[in-house]
Amino acid sequence: IKRFLEDYKIYSNPVSSNFLFLDFEKCKYSAKYLYEKLKNRGIILRSTQDGYHIKNKLRLTIGSKKENLKLINKTISSEDAINIAKSNNMFGDAFNIGESFYPYFHFQVNYQAPFLLARKQLKIDCLIDGLNGQAATSDIFLLKNIEAYSDDILNKKVNRERAQISGKRYVINSLSRKFKSISNFNVIMNFKSTVYKSFWVIEYENISLIVDSINGSQKVIELSDAV
Repeated sequence: IKRFLEDYKIYSNPVSSNFLFLDFEKCKYSAKYLYEKLKNRGIILRSTQDGYHIKNKLRLTIGSKKENLKLINKTISSEDAINIAKSNNMFGDAFNIGESFYPYFHFQVNYQAPFLLARKQLKIDCLIDGLNGQAATSDIFLLKNIEAYSDDILNKKVNRERAQISGKRYVINSLSRKFKSISNFNVIMNFKSTVYKSFWVIEYENISLIVDSINGSQKVIELSDAV
């Protein structure tokens, strides 16, 4: 596909994922023109103009099915992520932006907390990282049902049983520090669902910048390390 497109002076990023980021700068046709022509024939490419604010380019996804996900609502848009990236002038010009979806086990935790002479029944939310099993309590969050390409979704490496054990241990330790008391707090872990957080992946020549879609935190990954 890549060689075929280059015959028409449509160039793209190195093939390192399930998509090609098509550049029409040297093509006699514009990205918008080809997008509309293919759309009329039932072939849908992803425009980068509206979502990513990158002109005259299209994203072509290759051989990837879509899956339904429960996504934690984003507060950082693709445009925000690009602005964050632009503030890091040391990286130069980005040539691609994508989105990856990271899995978490969501548990609602019931526990009993000591108050004076009685105990009070309380609830908190707990998220357990689906890749490394690390747990953390969470503020209330909203979920949105979306469709995402399967190759953009990270696979879980931790099963639900291990996640529940890790989450319960974390909650008990956190409550012990908070209330300065040694107790199991009658913690009950109720599994709700697997939820996902999205991360913006902005690619440069030799590195990628990962931007958290919730809090905007950043991490640089060298391509040699990623390989």
